[in-house]
Amino acid sequence: MRQIGEDLQAHLAEDATTLCSAWRVTRRDGVVLGFTDHDHDLTIGGTTFLAASAFRPATGKQSPDWRRHPAMLPERCLPR
Repeated sequence: MRQIGEDLQAHLAEDATTLCSAWRVTRRDGVVLGFTDHDHDLTIGGTTFLAASAFRPATGKQSPDWRRHPAMLPERCLPR
């Protein structure tokens, strides 16, 4: 099991939390794209994670096939 820090444990134990997910996708051509379900863009480790992407995690899937589900990514992010 993955260990989490005491600060995060305390945060998760509260009645309400403020968490979001962020996904970094590296295309085959080396372009790095970031997506988040947060209500505004985030910059983490030099990558900007776009909030307006409407990107949502696929339940139970660790590695979705982007070619079969292109609607998961904004059109401007897909290779031409």
